Amino acid sequence: MTRQFGQPFLLTALDQDSPASPLYPVKREAATGSPGLYNELWLQNLIARHPEILPLADVEPLFADARSICTELPVAGGYADNLLVTPDGDISLVECKLWKNPQARREVIGQILDYAATLARWDYEQLDKAVRLALPGPSYVKNIPLYDRLKSESELSEAAFIDAVSRNLRQGRFLLLIAGDGIREGLETMADYLQRHVGLHFTLALVELAIFSHPAGGYFVQPRTLARTVEIKRDVITLAPAAYPPPLVVGGPPVETVGQRGMTLTEEEMYRQLDALEPGLSARLRTFLTSLEPLGISQEFSDKTIKIVGLINDEVWPLGAIYPSFYGKLSFETLISKARKKGDDRHAQTFYRRLVELIADPESRAAALKQGTKTGTRMLPLQDLLAASPKWTDALVDFLRTQAQEEQT
Repeated sequence: MTRQFGQPFLLTALDQDSPASPLYPVKREAATGSPGLYNELWLQNLIARHPEILPLADVEPLFADARSICTELPVAGGYADNLLVTPDGDISLVECKLWKNPQARREVIGQILDYAATLARWDYEQLDKAVRLALPGPSYVKNIPLYDRLKSESELSEAAFIDAVSRNLRQGRFLLLIAGDGIREGLETMADYLQRHVGLHFTLALVELAIFSHPAGGYFVQPRTLARTVEIKRDVITLAPAAYPPPLVVGGPPVETVGQRGMTLTEEEMYRQLDALEPGLSARLRTFLTSLEPLGISQEFSDKTIKIVGLINDEVWPLGAIYPSFYGKLSFETLISKARKKGDDRHAQTFYRRLVELIADPESRAAALKQGTKTGTRMLPLQDLLAASPKWTDALVDFLRTQAQEEQT
């Protein structure tokens, strides 16, 4: 099965008479150095100026707000093309490669993994020194410390930021992206490279940035994720092509138990924050969420929340959003707002009141039912709900059933 998109077209409007103008692939510089409209340096600078052009939120939601820190980062006897860091201290390396020949394809995979292995041996001071030596991102000048480049956007103190970056370095927790114009390397070869670096805890994704021109002027960049690692355990790496056949597993199939499946970097960070509130809290939550899967209830991760979602008449409904950074509380505002927009929030309100009754502290119960407050409205402590997880499950099932029946009448 081919993975190439068809030729894109540009519509000037959505009415039936709108003309459709074809967009044409832009010729890149060839391996021989023959003329072309762009090359790897151009691609590197594009990402430096517009890191949001990468599908970061799709690959790892935790990196959705990553900022371009520098290019040409000196590391492992070479230079990493792009360094992105989030205001929370999460680290991403990007290598840009136009896929001119099989040799280039093989080399870049090993190269970015070697860079990651070197970074995992660094401390914060070594990374900060390398950042100062590199070419600064568009918003910065040379020699500015790493934290100073992000402090206006970070909610962390300098000490907390340094701790977060140091932890990510020590654990080898990186998002590694290989960005190119059409990656054709077989998954088997890539998995072989990955298997040599099982000591690191990274997510690696292959991203295509296809570039098209319009006859009237301007260019269209079409990003898409071709493949990414979906699970890394002690001795197993799984590499999955995006929206294509089953993942390739190297080193034997993973052994999964209830609440113990592999995690992405985003999931790991959300659960780490919960365990910082109460040791073991994440394991209890994972066990509970796994128990809901046979009921058609699943979870979605963003960079700040763990969302519990379910289907009602083939429509996705939010059943609660956990905020690990806000004392591990659950918000039900989105659920009730959705029900209200449907014209009737009775069942959503009943569901919420049933959960409020599970809260141990009387004052907290009263506050949760008080309307009109700006902070804490419809937010419940996760620990109390997990302590009464069977009743929480019953309330979820009853809400899904009654809301579905309501919509069918």
